Amino acid sequence: MTNIAIGTNVIISASINGSCVSSHTVVSPVSCTNVCENPAITLSGPVCSTSAVGTYVVNYTLVSGATIQVSSGTALNGVVSGVASGVPLSVTVSLAGCADKVILVPAGSCAVPCQKPTLTLASPVCNGSTYSVSFYSSVASVTANAGQVVGNSITGIPVGTAVSVTATAGAGCVEVQSVASPASCTVSCTAPDLSVGQPICNGNTYSVSYSLNGPGSVSVMGERSWVTR
Repeated sequence: MTNIAIGTNVIISASINGSCVSSHTVVSPVSCTNVCENPAITLSGPVCSTSAVGTYVVNYTLVSGATIQVSSGTALNGVVSGVASGVPLSVTVSLAGCADKVILVPAGSCAVPCQKPTLTLASPVCNGSTYSVSFYSSVASVTANAGQVVGNSITGIPVGTAVSVTATAGAGCVEVQSVASPASCTVSCTAPDLSVGQPICNGNTYSVSYSLNGPGSVSVMGERSWVTR
């Protein structure tokens, strides 16, 4: 907003559907004769970015001849962008013949939406009195409540103990899958090679991906129904 006459106060308002209104009153400078007396910049924000998740932007307008430097992000064409959420911003404004002005902008808080990791567990493989489970995860942070995580496997799980595997993509953003223990690892039996993925929502139902490698049949048991396919 430019070319407002000196001595004229303005009220800037924003509304939603004409009823929910936010207003700010801007008081005119008394004089603009001394260019060093008044700020050489006007700032607004911070506002969370809609294109770069987890960052915020600050809009600015400079007086003619002024330049801007920022401690984080990029200042271009009236917008400081790419400042990480939680990081405060220092803005330095320079104008020939005037001392530099430094403005500190409080950090914007722009939460990153949770995107749950992809986690797929394979069938257990017996190793004497223990068993192991291979897994695929889209994130590096994987833990298990039993055994040890070694590469893309959980090894040394005691027979008789179910294993719960957790993949973590951030605070509170986790995917958990479980595998039941073999009943015994002394029976001469090669278990089917079955891997099962995590559930994904489809409206008020959900889907689960599975793969059966080699012989065997797949059955699905629900809380109230039992289906074979």
